[in-house]
This record gives sequence, structure tokens and C-alpha cells, in this order.
Amino acid sequence: MIKSEQMRKVSIASQDYRSHYFLPHHAVVKESSTTTHVRPVFNASARNTAGHSLNEHLMTGPNLLPQLILVLAHWRCYPVAFVADVSKMYLQVRIHPDDWKFQSILWRDDPKKKIDNYVLTTVTFGSGPSAFLANRTLKQLAIDEGEK
Repeated sequence: MIKSEQMRKVSIASQDYRSHYFLPHHAVVKESSTTTHVRPVFNASARNTAGHSLNEHLMTGPNLLPQLILVLAHWRCYPVAFVADVSKMYLQVRIHPDDWKFQSILWRDDPKKKIDNYVLTTVTFGSGPSAFLANRTLKQLAIDEGEK
């Protein structure tokens, strides 16, 4: 995640910790996976010491996905249908740097090392608006670059 700039190491002064939201997270290990053996899971619904969660302060946005029945009906109009998947779609959508502090995590590669502060720089699976942000970005990309 660090090499792909999905998260960045930051230093946070002790007086600035209150302006950051730290996302609880854990690893899910799937030995049988051929692509990703370890996947981090973030919990933006977890409450902090003040009793607030990140998700309760975020707007989720509307569902931008078409109804499946309409997609299937539309496909019947054509002899060929194309389907595509955007690999790691959420992780390819960068959020504004002003908002990185709301996706802070504590991380270390080795239990013998000290814990460091990081911020997540992309749309994070587990936060309320993730699906909207990723799909809206894809729609905007089609509007901006569709001719190309």
C-alpha cells in the first residue's frame, strides 16, 4: 500500500491527534487467493472514545448503479454484451489531501518496531460513501474522456 501511495506515513503532533480520525483495522488472510493473500479491512462504523463513528458524519450519496433487471432487459436489445471490471477500483480513486486526516491508521510492519502514523489517500472500503465516490468518479471519467 505504501509503494502504490495508497497510504502515506505522517507525523502528528500530540496536540493535533484530536483533528484526526483513526480507523480501526485488521488483516484478513486468505491463503487460497492467487492475487491478494492478505487484505486489510477498515471499520469506519467503529465509535471513538467520544462515541462517534466516521460513517455517521459522512454523506453516503445516492446509489449510482442501475437496477439489475434494467441492465438485463437492456442487454436483450443487442446480440453482444461487454462486461468489464475495474481492478481495485476504490484504491484507484484518490481523495483530497485535506481529507486524509479522517482516514488515519496506526501501523507497523513488525511487532518489535514502534507504531507509526499513516493516512490513507484513496477511497477506503468500509466507509459509507465509498461506493458512491468510486462510481461517480467512473461516471465523470466517462464524461471527460469518453470520446477518447
